[in-house]
Amino acid sequence: MDLLSQGPVPPIFSPKNNTGLHQNYQSSREAILAARDLIVIASQLSHDRAEQSSLLDLLQIFREFTEKGQVRYASSIIASQVATLENISKRIDNKTKTHKLAKPAQSPQPTSSPQQPVQLQQAKPSYAQVASPRTGETGKAEWTTVQKKTKPQGPNQGVQALRSRQLILIRTVQSPINALRIRDAINNAFGQKGVEHKVIASVSLSKTNQNIILTTMQSFTGQYLLDQRAIWKKEISFSTAQLNQSWFKVVIHGKNAKFKKLDRS
Repeated sequence: MDLLSQGPVPPIFSPKNNTGLHQNYQSSREAILAARDLIVIASQLSHDRAEQSSLLDLLQIFREFTEKGQVRYASSIIASQVATLENISKRIDNKTKTHKLAKPAQSPQPTSSPQQPVQLQQAKPSYAQVASPRTGETGKAEWTTVQKKTKPQGPNQGVQALRSRQLILIRTVQSPINALRIRDAINNAFGQKGVEHKVIASVSLSKTNQNIILTTMQSFTGQYLLDQRAIWKKEISFSTAQLNQSWFKVVIHGKNAKFKKLDRS
């Protein structure tokens, strides 16, 4: 029988089919497991790194609830965000105190009597007295302390903070990856070594889909991953690993410049 002759096939998640799917679940656990599978599919279909990371965080909460009956990962994310807000609040307080110290104290101006202008004209010092380093108590040199102005934080500092938490895995062969599996495998490897908190926040591909980018939680850095690569290097295939740093290309006219390649494996 020709399937095209029967007309268009209704979508799986149409309002009519939602009622049927809801009736197939015998318990709330079955419904939660089905929702977890849908989140896995959504994370694989997403091409946005931020959206993919959020879906993976949501999936981790589902997994902890269905497998362990606990929701620790959500509390760790909230604790990390609270710590970030506290750091920002401390920076604002420090800037406010520095700004107050930089302002010179304004002394109140004394009210002058009508006869004071005549007295000031009579006691007006000469140019020699003004230039002299010692002119009595009224001629003491006053020194003003100039404090260093604090530079406001620019957008480059936020980018540098994110780069410090990233580690780039260089691959020789371009192939698709399972970001959720890699992140959980590395976190489990650290957990077996006694690390209580999650280390990896997200796993993504570079713009060319060639290399893999590992982003840690805010309490860890890319240097930490590089130093501890013996713990997790068996969980993923790559040739070398390097920090996400800015590189500059140097051109020397008329000279053959050779640079020694750094081994970061």
